[in-house]
Amino acid sequence: MTGSGSANLTKGAGKQFLTTDLSSVIPKISEKFSTPQPLVVKIRDSKFPLISMNSKSTMVQQALFTDVCTSGQTVLHLQANSIFKATLSVSDGKLFISLSQKSFDIVQASSSIGSSNAQKLHDWINSIYTHSYLPAMNGMLSRGITLPSILNDKWIKVNIALFQDGLVISM
Repeated sequence: MTGSGSANLTKGAGKQFLTTDLSSVIPKISEKFSTPQPLVVKIRDSKFPLISMNSKSTMVQQALFTDVCTSGQTVLHLQANSIFKATLSVSDGKLFISLSQKSFDIVQASSSIGSSNAQKLHDWINSIYTHSYLPAMNGMLSRGITLPSILNDKWIKVNIALFQDGLVISM
């Protein structure tokens, strides 16, 4: 989420997405690829995320572009606007961020194979974002952001508060 990032996703546990996974979304894909072919799901962000804070929560808005490819061809391209809820914590001198999906909207979708079922496309992409993309993002974020040392103080017994649209970290 640092601007122009990307990720290639799998189902997890080493399992690949297959063209059969898309058959209910794009019915003609079964005609085009009669035997199941592996899919490559690429998700990239367009710009830096927009982070908004208030006294109750931290939200991250991100435009995501998703390309689904097989056999060297893009079979599905879409743009979605996603909103994630960020949970912040501090431990061992690092700020940790964990994301959970709040909402997303598909802005634009196109397929080179045929028309798609809008509701099934929404459900399929939601599943990918929830079960593959978010765990990958949270895995990267789990490294934490090292907090600066101030007057050689260690970040012990730290409090976090959202105050006046900003993050306050105090010891």
